[in-house]
Amino acid sequence: MEIKYLIAFYVDDGFCGSKDGFLSFLRAYNNIKISDTEIDLIEKNKSHVVSYKVFDGDVSSVYNSDKYRYIIFSILSEDAESLRVASRFIRKASLRVSNKNVYINTLWDDVGRGYAIELFPLINKVENLMRYLITQFMVVNVGVNWSVKEVDANVVKKVKESKSSSLHEDDLYKVDFRQLSDVLFKEISVIDYNSLIKAIKNKENFSNEDVATIKGYIPVSNWDKYFRNIFDMSKEDMRSKWEDLSDYRNDIAHNRNISFPDYGVIKNSAENMILVIEEAIKRLDRVDVNDEDKESVISSYENITGVLVGENTDSIEHCWIVNTNVTWDDEAYTEMLNGNKAAAYYGRKWSVTGIKKGDIVFLYHNQVGIVAKGVALSEYQSIDRNDDPNEEFFIPLEMSWKVDPVTQREYAIPAWKINQTLNTGYKFRQTTFSIPPNVCRLICKLIEEKEEIN
Repeated sequence: MEIKYLIAFYVDDGFCGSKDGFLSFLRAYNNIKISDTEIDLIEKNKSHVVSYKVFDGDVSSVYNSDKYRYIIFSILSEDAESLRVASRFIRKASLRVSNKNVYINTLWDDVGRGYAIELFPLINKVENLMRYLITQFMVVNVGVNWSVKEVDANVVKKVKESKSSSLHEDDLYKVDFRQLSDVLFKEISVIDYNSLIKAIKNKENFSNEDVATIKGYIPVSNWDKYFRNIFDMSKEDMRSKWEDLSDYRNDIAHNRNISFPDYGVIKNSAENMILVIEEAIKRLDRVDVNDEDKESVISSYENITGVLVGENTDSIEHCWIVNTNVTWDDEAYTEMLNGNKAAAYYGRKWSVTGIKKGDIVFLYHNQVGIVAKGVALSEYQSIDRNDDPNEEFFIPLEMSWKVDPVTQREYAIPAWKINQTLNTGYKFRQTTFSIPPNVCRLICKLIEEKEEIN
């Protein structure tokens, strides 16, 4: 195994200006012996022997080459503990070479890499046990159709042509690690805001049914309603450990090395959560969801994940949001809505050229929200704009829903609602941008809710 550092340090009056100078500096420590090929380091009365290789050279002008030099220092051993001790010593000693800037970069770390390789199966098991628990809960308590999709011949053909081996990919495998915990912990209202307004508007006396509707607006998590009694861990500890594991999982997925202290924390946390989730799975039969609560369970799942229960998720592939350009042209939005099109102009006209026939397109009006939904009838076409040849590119749309952003703005879908529900940060003021299927599904669902109220 090997750990390799690139160390760039400031050279003052020639101090440690070469690999030999750096080795001489290391030899000044009482607890170390250095030969031509090995380092023998004593720590807590224990000898740690590692092989080493060292190279040096001038740093480029980026660091001002007459003041900085670099050393590539490799330590090698089959004993992970000895490598850890030696690497820690090299890093600390390097920081003492100069009282000015020292740059220490890890080029290779077999120890940290080994920790990551060992830990990933544990984190993977935690993640999939949670999917196991939620899936079993949903199927048993809500019904099999929550995850069954109707697959048509065109989808079958696409799957056969793709690398996928299955026509039915579980919805929960479209949900990432951090979002899985939201299914348990995120507090949401099963009654939407407009239903609340309808329940209290123009009423002086409230019936028990009205009170129940109002209470339904109070956000409650699935954990508090269904899961807290089957887990041998508090809500706070479970959520905290899950968030920590999510961060570590990202480190591993992005090939960042894991330190020895982090290794211990991750291993203990993952093993503990595996035991807790496995025990919770055994207790799932204690959870009882009555018929009245089934719809709220489905609603909470859809609101959190953006995946519609029982939906053929393969039907939504390409979705776009196009800005109505009201900031720069007061008439553009009326032309789009009345003309059933999505358009972009002049220097930004090329932004709509990625939209293809059959794609879903939403129109967004600044400071109002989503005001229209349609399906592209063709690829982009061009016309003149203000007597300027071909300065408008537009997509003809088959509109299925639209509202006037001035007179019907209360029926628009605000950007904050989308970002808040899915914990995203989309900037809707862009001219045109594509959105993933889960965002598209959520917008479609919110539009349906607005249509029911309207």
